[in-house]
Amino acid sequence: MRKFLSITTFLLFSISSYGIDIGQTTVSELLDEARTSLKRAYEVHADTKAKYEFNRAKSYFEIAQEQTSKLNLEVGKAAALESIEWSIKAISKSISGGRK
Repeated sequence: MRKFLSITTFLLFSISSYGIDIGQTTVSELLDEARTSLKRAYEVHADTKAKYEFNRAKSYFEIAQEQTSKLNLEVGKAAALESIEWSIKAISKSISGGRK
């Protein structure tokens, strides 16, 4: 049992520190990009000008974090990609004055 816990702890540390490569991009890289995209959307006031799009991006980011922590990496990757997409929509709508 102790050995199992040690191995599990090591694997979780490795995943969080280095990410797992799925295809060309790691889940960690996608989560970082999703976080950066949300930050950029917030900086252009998308949280007030494009509330729907911003909240969708935020929700998908939270799903990505949760699923990745549960080692559902494919689901986490898909949710991170959705978060990035919705952040881009929020930024676009915010910059255009909320008319899209």
